[in-house]
Amino acid sequence: MHDAAEGIRTKQLTSMSRKSVGRLPDTQKKRVSEMASMPGLDFLWGRFDTNAFGVDLAGNYDHRGLFPEIARINHDCRPSCYTRYSSRLLTMEAIAYRDIKQGEELSIAYTPLNLQTEDRQDIIQRWGFNCTCQLCSDPALSASSDRNRQRIAGIITEANGPQSREREVLARLSEEMKELVEAEELESLAGTYVSGVDHPRVEKARSVIGKLKASIKGRKE
Repeated sequence: MHDAAEGIRTKQLTSMSRKSVGRLPDTQKKRVSEMASMPGLDFLWGRFDTNAFGVDLAGNYDHRGLFPEIARINHDCRPSCYTRYSSRLLTMEAIAYRDIKQGEELSIAYTPLNLQTEDRQDIIQRWGFNCTCQLCSDPALSASSDRNRQRIAGIITEANGPQSREREVLARLSEEMKELVEAEELESLAGTYVSGVDHPRVEKARSVIGKLKASIKGRKE
């Protein structure tokens, strides 16, 4: 019964989605038709599953939306931008993590940034391509980055542990985090580790370092 009901819901959703796309202006229909699609899927779902982003609707992240302009931005495991969705305007924009040089290609991360190289590659391959960014193309650099990302996760765990009540411990963790971020250009990792979502929200957590330093300052007062 569950499988039959699920099949009915899928057919209904497919029908509704096709009607929705059919009502788009011709220019928008053309943009959807030109989007990349994973092999083996039909016209609509192939493009949706390949290009859709998770969106927050009233605190629920189980929704997805299709934003053709943002979907055209290429992936990088050290991205220059992150995506931000506005539930009020129902729009998505790309926000720079850092200063971007003239002529430099914009990039976003298609995977959670706190994953190790092998795990990121496994996810990327589901979209039908291999990541060839600078980080993934250099085995030594990948290994170093994996160690740093793993250590960052460890710092977060330690910062939430019982010993984090000690000012000296927080100071040490803060300094170690700062060194990791600066050495490996991992500023874009901060939101992912703190918020635990695929699209880091800088409004909630500008950086792990800031949280650690704020904790130290609070204990001094």
